[in-house]
Parts: sequence; C-alpha cells; structure tokens
Amino acid sequence: MTADRYLKVEQPAATQVSGSGWVCLRCGYNLAGIARDGRCPECGLSVDASRPGGEFRTRPEAFLRRLKRGTILVQLSVLAPVILFVLWVIANVVAGWMLEDVDDSSGWHAVTDVASEVAAGVVLLGVATLALVGWWLVTTRDTEASRPEAGEGSRKATRAGAIALAVGAVFLAALSFVFDLSAVSIGAEAAPEEQPLWQFLTELSLLILFGAGSLTTMIGGALYIHSLGVKMGSRKLMKMATFRAWFCPAVGIGGIIACYVGPLVAVILYYRLLLKTHELLGRVIEMRRVSAAG
Repeated sequence: MTADRYLKVEQPAATQVSGSGWVCLRCGYNLAGIARDGRCPECGLSVDASRPGGEFRTRPEAFLRRLKRGTILVQLSVLAPVILFVLWVIANVVAGWMLEDVDDSSGWHAVTDVASEVAAGVVLLGVATLALVGWWLVTTRDTEASRPEAGEGSRKATRAGAIALAVGAVFLAALSFVFDLSAVSIGAEAAPEEQPLWQFLTELSLLILFGAGSLTTMIGGALYIHSLGVKMGSRKLMKMATFRAWFCPAVGIGGIIACYVGPLVAVILYYRLLLKTHELLGRVIEMRRVSAAG
C-alpha cells in the first residue's frame, strides 16, 4: 500500500495544489515556492500544516494513540447516558407492571424507587469518569507543536470543566447513596416527608457545578478539537468543531427547557465530531507508518 493512497483519504479543499504549490489551510494563500518547513506569509501558519495529516505526521505514534484512545472514552461518555436512559425507562415500565398488584405497605415500591436512584448515581459516576479520563487523554499537551500556545486556552478550559463535572458527579452520587440508603434503613414511614432545605441547596449547588462543568467541557472540547483539525490539516474537522462549539450547547440547553429532542440532537452532533476526530487520528497514524516505511 503506497503513501499516495493514504494522501487521497483525507484531502480537504484547502490542501489542493494551486499552480505548483499548496494553498494555506487557514487563509487560502498560494504557498507555491515556499519551503515546507516555512510559514504562510499571510497568516503565519506553518506550510507543513496544510498537508494531509498536517503537523501530526511527525508526532510520535504513542502520542497519537493516546489521543485516539481518549476520543473513544469521550464517545462512550456521550452515548452512555442516552443508552442507559432508554434502559431505565424500560426497567421502570417492567417494574411497574410486575408491582402493579403488590400492596404499597409491603415496601417494595419504595425499594425499587431507591434502587433506581442509586443506579442513577452509579451511572453518573461512570459517565463522569469516562469523560474526565477521556478528555484528559485527548487534551494531552503537544510538546512538539510549532505554535505551543495554539489551543492552550481551550485545552485548559476543557480539563477544568471535566474536573468540575467529575467533582459534581461524585458528591451528587454520594448524597444519593447516603440519603436513599438511610431512607431504606429507617423505613419509608419514618423518613421525613419533605426534603430538608440544606439538602435541597446542597444538591442544587452540585447540579449547577455539574452542569457548568459539562457546558465548559463541551465548548472547550469542541474548540480544542478545532485546533487538532488545524494540526491534522483537515478543514472539515475545523468547520465541524466550530459549528458544534456553539450549536450543541444552545440546542442542548434550549432542548432541556422545551423537551428531550434538543439534548438528543446535541449528543448526536457531538458524537459525530468525536467520531471524525478518532477517524482522522487513525488515518494520520497510518500515514506516519507508510511514510516511515517508505
């Protein structure tokens, strides 16, 4: 298999040859006659970044595989809530059907409610862990970048958001475990009918922390993927990331207020962005192998 075959796999319009040279990925400047290790006179982008695979063609394979593994984990963190929500709905329907003729005084209804909330806490912890570890891998610092400062702000924002998301998830799950299990131990009749104010305020604060972390991670992650698109020479990935950086949060928040359609659309679009990033990283790894073999 030749290198030319791989070069045709990802051939954005910005990398087409203009005359005897290439066209700058960022601004479209004709790079004819400029050395590959030079920079675009118009915008300063390295000429090598306008090649298929961009600067990442020269990165260590271990670094690229680290990013690729991270995208897989983030994809799982995005898809898992949707899949588990569907399973939760099915489980509740089945449980309701099975307990339809069971007397409420038996306590089985309370037990199933608590079990459902505890399971939700476990799922929340799992999703937060996947997101934190995944984004931590994806945002690994590129120490060999020609412009180390490029994407640094979004990288830090993504990591900060992932940490906030994980912290909120841990404490929300802990509160759920403590209060739900204590309700089972003292019995449904002895449990207070109304939630204490301090508990309500604590859960609300943690929900705000979790939501803010999720939003920051979503926006920061998309912007950071945009910088990866620049380094991989993919205008398509850059456009996808730019669009999703504002559209997914807007649709997600608006959809929560209106219905569940908005978050579902945001999840699908963001998943496709992660899938494209994973696909391009795989192609760059193959390009690198072919170039090394040649």
